[in-house]
Amino acid sequence: MSNSPTYSGATDWQRERSTACAAALAFQRANARLNAEFEREGWPAYRTRIGLHSGEAVVGNIGSEDRMNYTTLGATVNLAASYGTSILVSSALKQRAGLRFCFRSIDRIRPKGFAEAFEIYELRYEHAQPDANELEFCRAWEIVYAALRERPTTLAEVELGAFLAKYPHDSVACYHRQSARPS
Repeated sequence: MSNSPTYSGATDWQRERSTACAAALAFQRANARLNAEFEREGWPAYRTRIGLHSGEAVVGNIGSEDRMNYTTLGATVNLAASYGTSILVSSALKQRAGLRFCFRSIDRIRPKGFAEAFEIYELRYEHAQPDANELEFCRAWEIVYAALRERPTTLAEVELGAFLAKYPHDSVACYHRQSARPS
């Protein structure tokens, strides 16, 4: 018997988190194949995002006799921030997922219901599957992200601008460019 509210029978927490990451990547690949079929048929793409976090939540049938729904409730599940990424992962899950995956730094947030701020990441790939372009992209972004966190604003904007010149459609870089501008 497991103490885990969302898995039954599993007791290896690190394996569960690795399995969640692997499943999210497999889902992303399957979604890409489905969207290729949709495109051939002239249908719109099915855009979905995945958020992975580790923490306490209430899972089960919630509601009344008139209206019952199987759902998950709690601050843990309120991490669906939209950065234009496909798979968003909390620091709690990243730290426990092991070294099998590559994550890209996204932001430091404090969602409603959380006492502490924490880092969020984009799950990019399993280390067994990288290509040179993906490795360069992640390396370049981590330099930019470090500049955004640690350097004066003007230097960080130069780094961000250089990154956007090479990757103009990167949604995370565009988000940081937009959030750095005064309203």
